Formats: sequence, structure tokens, C-alpha cells
Amino acid sequence: MERENFFKWLLGRSFKSEPKVIIPYTAPSWTTVATGVNPGKHGIFNFIKPYGEIGVVKSDEVMYPRINEVLAFK
Repeated sequence: MERENFFKWLLGRSFKSEPKVIIPYTAPSWTTVATGVNPGKHGIFNFIKPYGEIGVVKSDEVMYPRINEVLAFK
């Protein structure tokens, strides 16, 4: 079988699906991806600090180690 015909045959027999990916675009979702835990554990619920504090959350306010920090411990 020729190469082009083989690839047509292979594509005809393969499984096709649309990728279903939700891209994180909020501070809690970015932090969840970086830490592997939910917002209840890492403590970031929004871009803005809670309880009337003025300012934006910073990385040192994450209450759970991020993946790069865990890997640096070893």
C-alpha cells in the first residue's frame, strides 16, 4: 500500500473528536492549576483581596505550595 493511501485508510479508521478544554482565566483557576488543590485549600478566591482590604492578591498569599515549590524541595 502506498504511503498516501495508507494515511487515508488510517484516518478513515481512526477516532475523531473535538477537544474539550476549558482554559483557566481567573486567579482561582490559575492557582488551582499551579497547586493542584481547590480554592478552599489555597485561599485565592478572586483577583482582589477579600474583607475590604484594598489591593490585588499576590503570590505570597497562596496558602498551599505550588508545583514548582514542591519540586524545589526534593
